Amino acid sequence: MDAPMPLEMTDENPMIPYQPPMPADALPEIVVPDAVAADDDRMWVQQTERRIRQ
Repeated sequence: MDAPMPLEMTDENPMIPYQPPMPADALPEIVVPDAVAADDDRMWVQQTERRIRQ
């Protein structure tokens, strides 16, 4: 049985995202403005039965 290969960190900054040039047709950012708009009633979902006090 072969010995396992040692793990080596070759990246100086592993927490930095992809930095090489992006493809020509790639968008710089994917942003959905107002994805959860506060004034959009379509975002409301009833979670329980509605009970009306009398």
